[in-house]
Amino acid sequence: MPTTPTVAIGIGAAGARMLSELEEFVSEEGSQNQFHYIAIDSNESDARTLSPDTAYPISLRVPETPDEREHNIEEFSYLRSRTNIGTQGTDRTRSVARYFIDNTETYTRLRDQLERQITDFWDERRSAIEEDRVHDLHIWLIHSLGGGTGSGTFPLVAAILQRITADMDVTINGLGSLPRLDGLEADDQAPDDTQFYANAYASLYELRKIVEQDPSDDPLEITLEHAEYDDDVTAESLSIDRNPFDMYWFLGYDEESEEASYRKRMNEIAAVNVYYYANKSSLENFPDNQEYQDNVFYGISASELSAPVDLARRYVELGSEIDACDDLIEVLDDELAGHKQSRKYLEEVRDTQLDLEDVDIEFDHVREDVVRASQDRARGLKLYEILGDDAEFDIDAEVSELLSEVEENIRDPELTNPTASLLSPSELAAREEASTEIDSEAVRNRDDYDPDPVFEPRTVVEWFYCDQLQKKLESELREHQFNDVVENVWSNHAREGLEEEYGHLANADPDRRWTNGLESWLIDRWDELDEEIQQISWNKIRERRLEGQQKQLDEEYQRLSQLYEKYQTLDDVRKEAHSKRETVKKVLDGDISQLKALIDDKSDRRTTIQNQRQTNVTARQDRRESLASFQEDDNHVGLRMQKLDALTLDTLDQATSITSLMSRGFITEEDAANALSTLLQGISDPIHDDIRDFQSRADEILGVFTHPSNIEPPTEYDVSGLLDLEITGDQDIADIINELDYYDQEMIVDSQQGFSLWLLKWFTPITLTNTSEFGTIHKYFIDDETDISAQLGGNISDEDVAARFAYPELFSPEEKPEERKITTPFEN
Repeated sequence: MPTTPTVAIGIGAAGARMLSELEEFVSEEGSQNQFHYIAIDSNESDARTLSPDTAYPISLRVPETPDEREHNIEEFSYLRSRTNIGTQGTDRTRSVARYFIDNTETYTRLRDQLERQITDFWDERRSAIEEDRVHDLHIWLIHSLGGGTGSGTFPLVAAILQRITADMDVTINGLGSLPRLDGLEADDQAPDDTQFYANAYASLYELRKIVEQDPSDDPLEITLEHAEYDDDVTAESLSIDRNPFDMYWFLGYDEESEEASYRKRMNEIAAVNVYYYANKSSLENFPDNQEYQDNVFYGISASELSAPVDLARRYVELGSEIDACDDLIEVLDDELAGHKQSRKYLEEVRDTQLDLEDVDIEFDHVREDVVRASQDRARGLKLYEILGDDAEFDIDAEVSELLSEVEENIRDPELTNPTASLLSPSELAAREEASTEIDSEAVRNRDDYDPDPVFEPRTVVEWFYCDQLQKKLESELREHQFNDVVENVWSNHAREGLEEEYGHLANADPDRRWTNGLESWLIDRWDELDEEIQQISWNKIRERRLEGQQKQLDEEYQRLSQLYEKYQTLDDVRKEAHSKRETVKKVLDGDISQLKALIDDKSDRRTTIQNQRQTNVTARQDRRESLASFQEDDNHVGLRMQKLDALTLDTLDQATSITSLMSRGFITEEDAANALSTLLQGISDPIHDDIRDFQSRADEILGVFTHPSNIEPPTEYDVSGLLDLEITGDQDIADIINELDYYDQEMIVDSQQGFSLWLLKWFTPITLTNTSEFGTIHKYFIDDETDISAQLGGNISDEDVAARFAYPELFSPEEKPEERKITTPFEN
């Protein structure tokens, strides 16, 4: 049976909330195209925020100018002189709610928008589906009976709908949430907020007047008092010549309950009722029994039996997340161990002080053969390798050759990063930030594992080799012939003015004595001798002696220059080795600092993951305890589950219904039977609470809304359908159902939700005299000897109740509420 196209109109905040629940329910069933939503409210913000995003919002407005509003208060018959009218909301005043439609700003716009939305949707659905599959169009008016906007506008909106759909094949249903006032007469305690109940009484009174309208009588007239000021309105009233509602459903509601779960459950019941009706076969005969065909009023209550599949899924997911946390903690522990070992290794490398002859130093982390190889290569260096005419000594090349010799010894497993081939830093960070989505397979995939060091092996080799090379060259420079020759030459010429001119260099190292003094002095001295020779050319003996001194100076200069060139070459290599070692030291310091930061960071990450693990363990245990027990709240029972250790996501994905879980042993038939029995017997009449005449007791009609496999499980399940379960040896669910006034197989409607079974009970006929909400209040209201405050409390009077009526023109002069002339309570 296809879903009947349905327009759901939510009026006021309560109507908007029920509309949102309906939209969510319809989406889960996959019937979005068959439903259209309209939200009407006097508060523009509520119309948009409380209703679903897919709803078409219609904001009710009043004239912007206070003067016009004040004038209307004086002129409109249903507005009291003390009425306060704002521009947003009605403050739960029903007459003000009516005025939000009955004004020049709103009426025509509301009528045109409703007509366009309904006809456009109906035309679109008729063109989209086969004509013979379209029964009619359902229109639902959903609102609160005790509030302001919904309670005060629904009679006028119903009259508008009746007029604009007069030529359409439509079914108009109403659903009103009725604030329950159970046992008012027997209870000495007055309700906390009397406005709800006074509004509900007035709403029920006016609703009854509309519903009982006989086509043979004169039509009821709802006056359009703004017509006098609005040229677009040709009629001065809306005529109601027949009942606009095919059916009207009362949802008993504890208005004073502040629990969000209770309010959501009540809204769900409203949603299920609307969706069930749209999918029920033989709609024109609902509920398929001639006895109820003339009944308009129905009370509605419902309960849900569910399998906690979402809870079970989260339970399994938490188990996987705990395992993934364990894997990640193991990975981090491996990383931390590697980083700590690497840090100690590099600190030992950096802090080791070696002489050329040290061979007996004990190392905690550094491999001794790596140090020995560096020492041997430096000690074995031949000076001709540096000083030879064809020498091309290159420290980098030396380091590379040495590295190739010792690299295998540096690649020690303890000095590697054990996660280098598992997760990149970005992947690891992402997993830690979303620890609830950790994939343990990705964390521990060690295929083709090839560890790499956390530092460059070349750094270690370069550090030790440059250290030893520097010390080797320092030794060679200390023993170099250049030093002795400088000393000898200095001594030879000290008395010739050298000491006098450069005495401050007497104790300097040979390099400085040569470059800063001796070299210049030898040249200058040679020039002095040459000048003196020029002046004494006549004295050949002295000339020859001076020339001999020049020759000696020249030889000393040449020899020292040659020695210094080699000395300088060695010193340049020493300086290069020293410079490279300083550079390596900075690298080592940086690596050590980075490792320390990594250790701190990964320790923090480990703590975070450990805390997340503990949170998951606690959450999983909580869910395990919940799964192992029945979850009962507000017209709902969640079945307990067993064999929890055998649950997997694949198992849950393969399950399609409650009976499929029963077939796998996760839910027992006994539990399902007992829960259904409790629910069936616990759904009571939500409207009648003051049964004075047993003959007027409402009949109980049962409807079932669930997945087909919960009613008739596949043969391979080897379990009974939920409605055929045995409770005790001589009683089953069918026995309880058969005790109801009406139920048959046609009352089962298929749902797409396999893990839920809704039991809907309708109660009819509704006798308002058997209710506190109307009957008890009405008795005191019409009694001239008493005041309603005796029952509802001292903060409300008969006059206040009379002021709650928004459509006084519906009543004949002798029964107008404000005159308290009503003499006969409603019958049947």
